[in-house]
Amino acid sequence: MTRGRDGWRLPLTPERLAAVQDVFHDALARPEGERQAFLDRACAHDDTLREEVAGLLAIAERQAAADAAHDAAHDGVHDAAWNAGVWSPSLGRAVEDAIARAVAEADADTDATLTTPARIGARVGPYEITRLIGMGGMGAVYEGVRADDQYHKRVALKFLRRGVEGELAARRFRYERQILANLSHRNIAALLDGGLTEDGYPYFVMEYVDGVAITTHANERALGVRERMGLLRQVCNAVQHAHQNLVVHRDLKPGNILVTSDGTVKLLDFGIARLLREAEGLDQLPPTQGGAQAFTPDYASPEQVRGMPVGTPSDVYSLGVITCELLTGHRPFALDGLMFSDMQATICTQSAPTPSTLVTPADATAFGSTRAQVVQRQLRGDLDAIMLQALRKEPDRRYGSAEQLGLDLQRHLDGQPVSAQRDRFGYRAAKFLRRRRIEVAAGVLVVTSLTAGLVTARAQTRRAQIERAKTEQVNGLLSTMLAAVDPGNEGVNVTVAQMLAQAARTVQTASLDPEVEAQLRHTIGQTYIGLGLPDSAAVHLERAVALRRQIHGTVDARTSNSLSYLAGVAEARGDLALADSIGAEVLRIQLALSPRQPSGVASAYDNLSRFAGAQGRLDSSMVLQQQAIAIRRSSTDSTSVQELPYSLNNLAVSHMYRGEFAQAEALILEGLETEARANGRETLLYGSMLRQLATVETPLGRPDSATAAALASIGVLGKIVAHTHPEYLSSQSALAGLRNAAEDWPATEAAARIVVDAIGDHLHESHPQSAVALQYLGFALAGQGRVASA
Repeated sequence: MTRGRDGWRLPLTPERLAAVQDVFHDALARPEGERQAFLDRACAHDDTLREEVAGLLAIAERQAAADAAHDAAHDGVHDAAWNAGVWSPSLGRAVEDAIARAVAEADADTDATLTTPARIGARVGPYEITRLIGMGGMGAVYEGVRADDQYHKRVALKFLRRGVEGELAARRFRYERQILANLSHRNIAALLDGGLTEDGYPYFVMEYVDGVAITTHANERALGVRERMGLLRQVCNAVQHAHQNLVVHRDLKPGNILVTSDGTVKLLDFGIARLLREAEGLDQLPPTQGGAQAFTPDYASPEQVRGMPVGTPSDVYSLGVITCELLTGHRPFALDGLMFSDMQATICTQSAPTPSTLVTPADATAFGSTRAQVVQRQLRGDLDAIMLQALRKEPDRRYGSAEQLGLDLQRHLDGQPVSAQRDRFGYRAAKFLRRRRIEVAAGVLVVTSLTAGLVTARAQTRRAQIERAKTEQVNGLLSTMLAAVDPGNEGVNVTVAQMLAQAARTVQTASLDPEVEAQLRHTIGQTYIGLGLPDSAAVHLERAVALRRQIHGTVDARTSNSLSYLAGVAEARGDLALADSIGAEVLRIQLALSPRQPSGVASAYDNLSRFAGAQGRLDSSMVLQQQAIAIRRSSTDSTSVQELPYSLNNLAVSHMYRGEFAQAEALILEGLETEARANGRETLLYGSMLRQLATVETPLGRPDSATAAALASIGVLGKIVAHTHPEYLSSQSALAGLRNAAEDWPATEAAARIVVDAIGDHLHESHPQSAVALQYLGFALAGQGRVASA
């Protein structure tokens, strides 16, 4: 052990240095008045560690005071907080420089191998290092700039620190890089590049995030409750994307959630994240080195502080703490000054208080209000219930996913019933029955479809005992789902999304007959598609396809049906090549079936034609469409009659692509008439065909008719689907295009913003309308003189 010039001591081990820096960074991220209490708690059994950290804090604070004048130009500029929360709002950039100097002094006093892995001004590949952002136990992060002849771009470079170059550390470093490579979402800081330095140290290059912690952003701008909920929705979207890619973050906290000046949330720091792949299990890597706690206790779940394996419910709990802090100004539990055992007891056994009661008069100004009662009133009821649902001690009683938490927040914003609300008959009668007519009907369809699957299974030549077992399994699932809407239960108002989530959890854990599970998975996936949630649908449809191939083989109508919906999921995600491949397999199956079903073959042709057209292969698309129409016209079965309008609409779209608008109009008008006769005028297809009619009326010189058709489309779709449904959004985008052509900039902006606000959430980023709506919004802003925003 050596002693630095300021008296603080540091053992000659990388683990010890990592421990000092981890505690130091966490202390620095707290207000100055809370640091001593934090040190008492974090270093309760290690007086030497406390002395070392206190000495480093003293160096940082003295240096910050000395450099304040020099760094005045940087006041208020907060950069990405990496790994251990190095950034501190109270000390600013001066402290960042002090950290670099203090660590360098410690390194020089101890051992040359503990120096930082890069130096300011050095080149690493095409990047030039400009300054140190921060250092954690395993990595060091620098700001850099791409400085070659290609382009200039600010980036953040993360290096494996010298002194921790063991095999385990290298594995962890590569592990984090691979996790980031698997994630691509606008609310997650992106991985840009990676490699080795000239002397063999690994690094990777991240998107540079110039922002502040989510709580700081909200408080500095005095955002109201609704605006803060909008930020939380972005956080939920980012976490859900990680979970869908089998990544659990495990260290969600405000310091790892930054907000840029334009209000975009960026999730950072996957340094202790975990993959949940079945082949690797929950413990692919051992716990963090040095025995340090691999989480931040203030935001950790009960299972995390107990040292138990954690999964996605742990992240949901952390989101609950963050939601409480952002919406009330306080975390649910006051842990400062507690020993770890007391913290553990509090988190694991003490009930969370009703969040609205945490708001004090001193907090109101941060919400843009002069009275705490105003904020409390906004939180009381639904928002209290949402936060308490996320903060439940038992993982299986929390929200089933970050997506479900985000959906409840959105429902509250929309004035709709939330799934977390405690059961009250008046609440259910006022909201559930009045506002959820479509979803109640859809719920009945879910149950009907499940029952139909059972009836189909009964019709097969199976023994009566097996059929009775299947009946009991399906009845058990239906009972679980329907119990949620029983007023006598503790359960709550349930929408179709919540009913599906309950069904999915039951299917996941129950030991079901494979054929029953396949039918249930297919029905759940099919209904998710109807709700405009393709990512959720994919999980169940992929499982349904695998089970049906195993049970019935590939050449089977049931396998083909699940594959057809899976192709639709790929199309909704923008993966047209995959959709095309699956669609071709569906057609081969339909042609090989005996007896062949005309409507099934025609549907396969329709789907393939749509995929081909979307990829620009118009000639192939039109041949396929004409085959589908020929089959449907010559068939008299009810399915062919009902699906003929769909085939006519597809061929009309192809004529539109070729500029043959008169032919397209004739087909659309025929399709509208046929659809109205077969299925009525309030169907998804009827609303979509009205949008196509609006698209062809403009080049035919009838702009007023085009606008009327677009508005009619929005009116129809607005009655039967949510206003976040892709079809509804596509009609709003079409209206934006028509008003753009008329140079009606306010109307263009209003329609385009509805679509743009849904991008990355309800509308996939790769959906064609995402780019189209952004373009129209740019035109509208430019037309109104807001050039920079445009």
